[in-house]
Order: sequence, then C-alpha cells, then structure tokens
Amino acid sequence: MLRNLIILLLTHLLLVSVGKAHAETRAIGGIKYFSAPSGKFTPEDVAKDPSQFRWTDIENGVGISVEADTEYFLMLRAPSLNSEKYILTHRIMNADKNDRPYFTRLFVLEDMGARPLPFLKHHYGAYIITQKEFGKSLLLKVQRGSFAGLVKLQLQAFFMEEFEEQKSQDLVAMSSISGIMLTLIVYNLVLFLIIRKIYLLYYILYASSALYYLLLVNGAIPYSDPAVFILYASMWGSGTFVIFLSFELLSARSKYQIFYKIGLFQIGLQTLAFLGVLLGYPLAAAANYITTPACFFLCFVLAWTAAYRRYIPAYAMLVGWLLLFAILALSSVGMFSGKLVFTGWFMPLGFAVEAIAFSFAMAQKARLSEASLLEERTQAIKDSEHAFAQLSKVFYPHQIALIKHGEQLENTMPTGPGRACVISFDIVGSSKILHINAPDFFRNVFRRCNDIMMEGYDGRSLKARAYRIKEMGDGFLCAVGYPFQSLSKNPANDSLDLAMKFAQILKEEAENLHPESPICCGVGIAIESLNGFYPETGAKEYDLFGPAIILATRYEGMRKILFGGEKPRSVIIIQERVYHSIDRDHRTDFIEVNLKEKGLVIRDDPAAVRLYYRFLDQTQVDTVKDTNSLNAIA
Repeated sequence: MLRNLIILLLTHLLLVSVGKAHAETRAIGGIKYFSAPSGKFTPEDVAKDPSQFRWTDIENGVGISVEADTEYFLMLRAPSLNSEKYILTHRIMNADKNDRPYFTRLFVLEDMGARPLPFLKHHYGAYIITQKEFGKSLLLKVQRGSFAGLVKLQLQAFFMEEFEEQKSQDLVAMSSISGIMLTLIVYNLVLFLIIRKIYLLYYILYASSALYYLLLVNGAIPYSDPAVFILYASMWGSGTFVIFLSFELLSARSKYQIFYKIGLFQIGLQTLAFLGVLLGYPLAAAANYITTPACFFLCFVLAWTAAYRRYIPAYAMLVGWLLLFAILALSSVGMFSGKLVFTGWFMPLGFAVEAIAFSFAMAQKARLSEASLLEERTQAIKDSEHAFAQLSKVFYPHQIALIKHGEQLENTMPTGPGRACVISFDIVGSSKILHINAPDFFRNVFRRCNDIMMEGYDGRSLKARAYRIKEMGDGFLCAVGYPFQSLSKNPANDSLDLAMKFAQILKEEAENLHPESPICCGVGIAIESLNGFYPETGAKEYDLFGPAIILATRYEGMRKILFGGEKPRSVIIIQERVYHSIDRDHRTDFIEVNLKEKGLVIRDDPAAVRLYYRFLDQTQVDTVKDTNSLNAIA
C-alpha cells in the first residue's frame, strides 16, 4: 500500500511541476499598515485622510504578531497590467461557510470613500480588480478574532487564466496529499486497534494534528475562532506527539536519556506557549512558531544519532526528516522569489512524504518488536521447559501435566483417608560400609528401587507398583495401594514381591563392593490406614501420615529383638494381617512367631498376637524371581 501511495504522490508532483508554463506573476510591494481595536475605525475613516494614521512599512511575506479583537489596515497600490481583470490573493485568509470573506476585506480608495471589491470563491481569499482600479490605492482590512496570533501577509497578482490553472493544480495537489495522509492515519488506526502499540497512537495523533494545521493554513478549512483555537492545539499536538513518537520508535527512554530529558523540557515549553495563546498573550502565538520547529529539530537530531548507531528504524525516520526539510527549503526559496502561490502546497507535500517515511520506520519497529517478542517467547519456552524439567525431579509427570493445564497443585494427588501396605526398607549396619564407593552404592540401590516402584505408572488412573514416601538415611518407606492403586487386586502380594526385589537389588549392588561379610537388609510390611495431605503453610510438599507407616517401621524394628544376637541376615517381617492377605503360594517359608508365648509386644500395636518372618537367601530370592517369571508368562 505504501508503494502505491508514493507512486501516486510522485505522479501528482510531476504533473504540477511540468504543467503549462505560468505567466509571470508580479509580487505586491510597498505595503504599510496600522492597527486599532476592533470597530474603532472604518475603511471610510481611513479613506478620508490616510495621513492621520501612523503607518508602518512591511514587506510582503513577513509575519505580523497580532492581538485578539484587533483590526489591521494595510495600504498598497494596485499595479497596472495588460489585462482587463486580474486576481489579488491573500494567502492565509479565506472565506467562511457562506462564501463571505472572513477576517479580511479589500477596498479601493476613491474620492467617494472606500469601495469594496468583489470576493471570488476560492480556498484562499481572492478579490477581483479591473482596469479602473489599476494604480489606485487599495486598503486591506484584517480583523482578528478572539485569539492573538501571527498573521503572515502574502499577497500576489495573477492573470485570470493562470489563476484558474493554479486553482486546478492546487486542488489536485492538496486533495492527493491530504488523501494520502488521511489514508495513512486510518490505516494506522486500524493497526492500533488490532495490535495496540502505543507508537501507532502517537503517529495517528501527530499526523492528524499536522493534517489539520496544513488544511487550515492552506485554505481548505474556513477560518473561525474555533478553527484558530484548534490550529494552535494542532501545533501543540504536532510538536508533542512527534517527540513521543520518536521516543517510542527509537527507544529514547532507555538508550538516550539526555534526549529524553530535553524532549520533556520542550514539551513543557510547547504547553506553556499554547496556554499563553489561550490567555491572550501575543508573544505566546509567536512562541508556538518557535517551540514546534524546535521539537522537530530535536527529533531530527535524535534520529540522526540513532541512525549513526545503526538502529534500523532510525534510517527511515532520518530520510523523512531530510525530505521534509528539503521540501520546506524549496518552499522558502519560492516565497522569497515572489512565486508564493506556486509553492503553497509544498509544506503539505513535505509532511506527506515524512508521514510515509515514518510509516516505514514503524514497520521496521514492528518487525524488530516481533523478532524481540519471538526471542522472548522462545526464551520463555526454554525457561518453562527447564523449570518443568527441574520440577519433574520433585513431582510426578501427571502432576506437571495438570499444573500446565491450570490445575492447582493441591488437586494433583489424592488427599484424605486411604488404606495401603507400607514397606519399611532398611540396610543393616550401613555405617560399617567403609568402601570408597559406598555413596554410589547407596545411590544405585535407591535409584533402582525407585525405578521398580514406578513400573506400571499411569498418571490418568493413578496406578503404579508403589509410591515412595521418603528416604531415611540408609532406608526408605513406600506404600502399595495408596495414593497409587496397586497393579493387581491384592496390594499385599504386590508389596511382598516388591520387598523381595528390593532385597535382590541390594544383593546385586553389594557384590560390586566385594564386602567381607554380606550386606543385609531388614524389611517390615504392615497394612493400615493412611492419609495424604499438603501442608497449610510453607512449601506445598505432598506427604503421607497414618498408622500404616508407624507399624511398618515397628515391624522392621522387631529384627533387632528377634535376631539381635545372631549373624546379620536379610529378613522380611510382616504383620499378621499381611500374612493372611497374601496368596498361599506367597506364604511359603514364612515362620510364625507367637508374641504372647514369647512375651513380646510390638510398640504401637499392643493387640498383635503374631508376626511372620522370612530369611532371604539366594535360593529363596531365585525361587521368587522364577515364580514371578512364570506368572508373567502365564
């Protein structure tokens, strides 16, 4: 779209530049003026005796600082031309909505007084003079409204033919330029509503302010008090929002602190100048014509600095500023050369070119922002993956999956009462293992045991061979049946098989140490109630508590009471309820101990009458392994 707009703009520029050659225009000179409060003098008063007033000479094209509610009378002489009619145009002023001259009236001074000249409808105030006015004195009355300001006097004479030609060219140029700027404003407004980037809003406000200013000063909008108020507001908006736009596009707040501070200071001056106009200070109007270009110059220097540091969006902004300044320089040359109307649309052209360049800068900014956002997202994904990878060391996969989908941690594991077989596994005499590889030995035993517990893990139905409750130095606790369901319908069978596998792993890992005496283990198994919970305060670490854990450790502890004076051997000691819960083929080689007959009491289980134990030698372990293999095949 931007390419088409540029082609359209250059096409119209070419048409206007190479069109029919204009007849030579004659600049109006010898102008003088005086001012008075509104309504104090009439043109007839001036015509009776012009010498009674104190006139001040002024050059055509020079600005006059005017006060509110004041009238200015300008005297000039109509040149003689070889034409029946020609047009005298006053560049800044124009007509109101009723096609009446607003703020200005042109009179010819005659013996009978001041005769008004007919006004010609045009986007500039234009008046028709005929041969009978040639060489006579003309009086231009300029009436100021409610605001002080700066009026730039630009008068020029044209032949009728060239005036009509110029009108047509001006209309084409202004319509095209305004259409381009309006299209860019609407386009970026749609983008802002979609992607919500603040620099798009600053661009819209800046371009809208500039467009209104250009339409008013070039006659497309009729002058009135409200229009003049908006004119100064648009000057304030142009300077203010172009600074904010440059700050955003060039990241001045973080990269160019000195420019950022100067910019805020200039915005303050711009605001004071605007408020001064509202309060009626004539100098404040002139200050607006200083503070606004100062804002533009600051943004130009900022763009130059950023481009020098090879910041890509700054290149397009710098091109826009250079083109604007170059076109305004051409306009100034045209004004000083006397061809005022011919260059009237140069300023809108400059701002249109600049607006297009700024659009390219915003596109570059959006591309860099998108690339930066993509990089941030990629890094965020990597960080998230790393975080969840670390969490997998603490939480089960189904917990992490639920958390990813927005579930609360407290809802990822069962809480409340349950029942399970708890296994208490302890390595006998672990403190006496003096081998240099002892740490690796313990690490490998616990790792392999944990891998077996995780066999058959299903996060959807919460199934696994066992749930590791905790490690305790040279041993650990695990539960079969809660919070994970057992793989079979009998947790007692599963817990016994699991305990014997733990013993086998211990034996295999112990052989790598070549110990002088066998490394043994004690295993206690009990069935009782359990509760899963998350603590109310502190780290939300899932935990289990209940009688089953306590009893499993108590039954494992009976090893010291029953076999304290014997040679250490690996043994499994189970609760009577566990014994009666396992299948008959699992009861092989278990020996019954009548606690009452031996006068023994199990701590925390005083009602217990019997317990059962089984020593684990190689033959027994192999037998269990072979039995499990046959069951698996069956």
